[in-house]
Amino acid sequence: MLALLGETSGNLTEYFNTGLVETGKWKSRAFLVWGKKDKLLQHEKGKDIFHIFQNIPGLVSLSVSVLTPCTIVKPHHGDTDAIYRIHIPVFIPARLPQCGLRVNNIEKGWNDAEPIAFCDAHLHEAWNQTDKARIILIADVVREDLLSQSKKICINVLAFLLLQRIFILFRIPVSYPSVKTGTHFLVPLLKMIISFWFLLNGFYKARN
Repeated sequence: MLALLGETSGNLTEYFNTGLVETGKWKSRAFLVWGKKDKLLQHEKGKDIFHIFQNIPGLVSLSVSVLTPCTIVKPHHGDTDAIYRIHIPVFIPARLPQCGLRVNNIEKGWNDAEPIAFCDAHLHEAWNQTDKARIILIADVVREDLLSQSKKICINVLAFLLLQRIFILFRIPVSYPSVKTGTHFLVPLLKMIISFWFLLNGFYKARN
C-alpha cells in the first residue's frame, strides 16, 4: 500500500465535506466505492491489493484514508447502519492519546497488528495529533442478514452522498433535515440516475 501511495499520491483527494475537518486534511482514494470501481483499480499494485479483499462476502467499498499531520475529524454519523466499517492499519504514527478513534464514548488507538470494526452510523470522530500522516484502509462490508440487498444499500448511500454534494455546492447547510433523513424530493431522482449508471457500467458484486 505504501508503494502504491508513493506512485499515486497525486490521486488522493480531500474529503468533499471539508466542514467535518477542524484542522489539517482528510484525504482518500478508492479501489471500490459503494459498488463502483474507482481509480486505484487501474493501477497494477492496486489490483494486487484489491485481490486480497475481493472475495470478502458483502464487500462494497475499499479505500485508503489519510489523515495528514495535526488533523481532527469532527464527530459525525455515517451514511448507513447496514454495513460494518473496518479500519485496517497501514501506517500508524502513534498510539492514544495522540492518534485515535472514538465511537460513541469508546476510544481506540489503531494497532499495527489488528483491524477495528464498528457501525459507521454511530457517532464517531478521529484525530492525528502527530507530525506524520496516519494511513489506513477502510473496508465497508454489508451485514450478513442484508447481503441480498447489497445493491439497494449502495444506491441509497450513493444518492445520499450525491445529495450532500449538491447541498455543499450550492452552500445549503448539510444539517438540513431532509438531507439527514434522506427524504428530500431529489432522492428518488438520484436513485434512478445511479441505478441507470449501474445498468450501463455494472455493479461490483462481492461473493456472498
